[in-house]
Amino acid sequence: MSDDAPKIIIDEGWKKEVEREKQDLEAPASGEQADPAETAGGPHAANFEAIVANLVTQAMFALGIMGDPDTQEVVISLEEAKFVIDSLGVLLEKTRGNLTPEEEEHLKASTAELQRFYLVRVQQFDEQNAQAPGIPPIALQ
Repeated sequence: MSDDAPKIIIDEGWKKEVEREKQDLEAPASGEQADPAETAGGPHAANFEAIVANLVTQAMFALGIMGDPDTQEVVISLEEAKFVIDSLGVLLEKTRGNLTPEEEEHLKASTAELQRFYLVRVQQFDEQNAQAPGIPPIALQ
């Protein structure tokens, strides 16, 4: 055989992955719990913390805490922010008793922090609207 012949490389890792997935599917049927470290799936795995982080990021964008990474443009949408924060509240309520203490604390703390930011933004908008042209405040007395 010459050195110019193409080498065939076989990825044996997929066999282990298929076997692990097969075990994960069989585990609930047998009553066993799968090890979270084995089923994490890497940095882009869909898990509870990723869901919370996604919602928190959406709320931060809507509150103007974060801007568009490309344009640095900040767009504030109190309606969207309220919806996302309320969604986090629903998630907390519906998952009560099913979360680890760490997950529950993270969700509670994130929701509370976003609620504080939301209140600050509402106050800022109220102050801005009170100073907008229109009826002078003295005429309202």
